[in-house]
Amino acid sequence: MTALPASLDALPARFTPLRLLGRGGMAEVWLADDAVTESQVALKVLLPHLRDDPVLVERFVREAAVARRIVHPHVIQIYDLAREGDLLALVMEYHPGEDVKHTLRARGALPWASAVRVIDAVLAGLGAAHDQGVMHRDMKPHNVLWCPDAAGEAQWRVKIADFGLARVEGVASGAGELSQAVGTIEYMAPEQLDAYLIDHRADLYAVSVMLYELIAGQLPFQAPTPMALAQLHAEAPRPDVRALVPDVPEHVALAIMRGMQASAEERFATAHAMRAAL
Repeated sequence: MTALPASLDALPARFTPLRLLGRGGMAEVWLADDAVTESQVALKVLLPHLRDDPVLVERFVREAAVARRIVHPHVIQIYDLAREGDLLALVMEYHPGEDVKHTLRARGALPWASAVRVIDAVLAGLGAAHDQGVMHRDMKPHNVLWCPDAAGEAQWRVKIADFGLARVEGVASGAGELSQAVGTIEYMAPEQLDAYLIDHRADLYAVSVMLYELIAGQLPFQAPTPMALAQLHAEAPRPDVRALVPDVPEHVALAIMRGMQASAEERFATAHAMRAAL
């Protein structure tokens, strides 16, 4: 029998790893057979050198607790948290597709109607999360999985992944998060730089930036430094995607601009309202 890699030491016997699906700075994701459910699952395994970091361990455990509250066709389902020895792994629904950012890099912008269909599914999943009081806080195309066909159309199974930075309304943030912003600067709402002032409308800002990017093939704001980029998000005029893609319908362009307003009060009140506008 082939020895398991170090990251899978102490993997429970019920799981048979098949292949590595991806690796990030915090975890590896493996496709595995689950003998208990007799199905294939994805195992998001915390990397060995991070398992002694209490902040990262807490974030990992919180992702399992938060994401299990949300059961929706457009959200990756978390089944369980596997803890054995020092191994920590999320047992998740396996998605056979790719993340939307990968599609953008490989193929460029999507047709506007395809982009709207992807974002409609994202907003449906986010609406379910928000209804449960859960804010994602790191919405970006890297965290949206789908199965595009050869033409780049939204074929099936658009799903939100990675609730590792999620926050539940009325519940304090995890250790180490009260004094720093969390998220990805290219998609962060201006108020997200202040960890105390964020609510679900920050997710809608990020989704609006995503929709602009999917249609235009580039981000609405670009700058050489994170500080300069944050200033653009806070102060720059909101760009009209029709300047780059003239055939985008007016109602779609206006919905993007409204969703990207610097003031949360000027955005859509809910994900459901943004879906209706699109």
